[in-house]
Amino acid sequence: MQVIYNLLSNSTKFSDIGGVIKVITYLDGNNFVFEINNHGRCIDAKHKNSLFKLFYQCSPSPRENYEGAGIGLALCKKIVMMHGGNIDFSSCKEDGTTFIFNLPINTHNVVIK
Repeated sequence: MQVIYNLLSNSTKFSDIGGVIKVITYLDGNNFVFEINNHGRCIDAKHKNSLFKLFYQCSPSPRENYEGAGIGLALCKKIVMMHGGNIDFSSCKEDGTTFIFNLPINTHNVVIK
């Protein structure tokens, strides 16, 4: 829940007014996949290796100031990895920014009736 909350919060914060946020979930083999997409500002590829680091924030310009301590995405990565999953993002002007994470399905504890 914390990962979804953080990603939705970021999508809202960085989307344009009136923008659309899409949440897509699906099964991919033994993984449950979440995609959260917004059509706000894009994240430059130069931030790819740093975006999930603790206290890292990428600001498109010195004039823009966003609230936050830079721990949300680092926390998301930690939680997802602790559950055996992965998290990443893609970003471009045409498609906006999409954060995608997957969590493995633990079928050992599932009871099917």
